Amino acid sequence: MALAFLCKQLKQNGLVDDLDITAFVIDHKAREESAVEAQTVARRLRALGRPACALMLDNPPEHLIDPARHQNTDPRS
Repeated sequence: MALAFLCKQLKQNGLVDDLDITAFVIDHKAREESAVEAQTVARRLRALGRPACALMLDNPPEHLIDPARHQNTDPRS
């Protein structure tokens, strides 16, 4: 959202002649609510007149997953 705002300001203030952007919002699946968040951001960007779509990672890297979603099997923890 911040980058879209800055791009809009560049164009409105005449700092760039032609600036067409498309926003790709990534659902990283790190949290249960990340899909809803990605769709919400894409919808808000479209409401601001920016082309946007939400993309979903098929297999997010393990380090992105919220540790609370995994059962800890290490007895030392």
